[in-house]
Amino acid sequence: MKFEVLTIGTSRDAWLENFVQTYEKKINQIVKFKFTSLKAPSISRDKADYKKEIESKKLLEALHDDDIVVFLDEKGKLSASLDFSKNVQKLMQTGKRRLVFVVGGPFGVTDEIKNRADHIYSLSPLTLSHQVALSVLLEQIFRALCIWRGIPYHNE
Repeated sequence: MKFEVLTIGTSRDAWLENFVQTYEKKINQIVKFKFTSLKAPSISRDKADYKKEIESKKLLEALHDDDIVVFLDEKGKLSASLDFSKNVQKLMQTGKRRLVFVVGGPFGVTDEIKNRADHIYSLSPLTLSHQVALSVLLEQIFRALCIWRGIPYHNE
């Protein structure tokens, strides 16, 4: 199964770019992995609903019909790392070819994305910046895979 993180944004800070590259390498040692950041349209903040609509459409276009989609949302299901790993393992056994973790833009996503999602998880009850959410997600994917493979990374 291929893993992908799909997100949308205007630009990434250098620290996040380095973080993404580091975790792409780590995750690719365990499973085939890709990080995709779609370019967000340049629309002013006062048109947040329109921006959310356009961004959601771009995300939906990047998804395949047979993907397993995990959407990350602050109102989603909270899960400890061990449970998250078990859930990822179950998803890997479905026979599907691609597991896609979707992180929407800073204004959120439309209900179409949420309805398309097979699972909705929260990374934290706190509101996280887009960059922090992406870094937490990448680390948790790596942690889940280490738990699955018995790689000494998770200390529990």
